[in-house]
Amino acid sequence: MAGGRYKPITQQERDRIFALHSDGLSCAAIAREIGRGKTSVARHAALMGLSFDRFLVAEATEARIVDAKARRVALMHRLLDEAERLLDRANKPYKVWRLSNEGDLLTGMLDLPDARDQRDLVQAAATAIDKSLRLEDHDRDTGNADDKSMLTDLREGLSKLFAGRDT
Repeated sequence: MAGGRYKPITQQERDRIFALHSDGLSCAAIAREIGRGKTSVARHAALMGLSFDRFLVAEATEARIVDAKARRVALMHRLLDEAERLLDRANKPYKVWRLSNEGDLLTGMLDLPDARDQRDLVQAAATAIDKSLRLEDHDRDTGNADDKSMLTDLREGLSKLFAGRDT
């Protein structure tokens, strides 16, 4: 540690590194969890015979990307559903509340919301639609199949290279 003394890692921290590694956490995630540097975690993990396989990390990252995409799709559908509800409310009878000069609460029904409330409902619906489209755009295929193919070839080549080192 710069400017300070190194605090030796405890057996409890070693046990925690082992447990978190078994749970599939990355070196960086374990370091954050136990409040130590990544180098210390990697060094002690190696002493325990543990490794952080980059391909497993890549697999986990890919799974998180797929999960996040599924969540964005679900949110997109919820936003569109909400936009429909808001637009429906803009064209239905509408309950209003007002205070009288004496401070009494007055309620009544209108055939439709007043112009201001209709505008607010339509604007809220438009915002929901816009946000759903932005989520859709985020996941849209950019058409860079050549880039994806090159990256796939690179990944396969690196896999073969590292596989050859272990034998």
